[in-house]
Amino acid sequence: MNVRSDMAMAARALDDLARIARILPEVFGATLDVRRVIDDVHRLQASLGLLNEAVIPQGLRFAHELEVIPDHEYHPSFWLDADHEGIGGMAGLGRSE
Repeated sequence: MNVRSDMAMAARALDDLARIARILPEVFGATLDVRRVIDDVHRLQASLGLLNEAVIPQGLRFAHELEVIPDHEYHPSFWLDADHEGIGGMAGLGRSE
């Protein structure tokens, strides 16, 4: 996994935790411990947001999208003027065009 996907997964987990934490007062009442849990979740979300900005600079966040390259055979004419990478350039060695 890369940092971007790890941070997104952590954010989703914290969102789930926040959703559950909002239910706690209904079950346990608005006790000090429940308020602490809710505050801790909010603090974690804020800290993750700050860390996300520090790890992935704003300009790089979505600078490049993945380019999908089709996985099919190319027509043989596509390779006519290409040199074989493993043996170096073949240009000028008497190949007939």
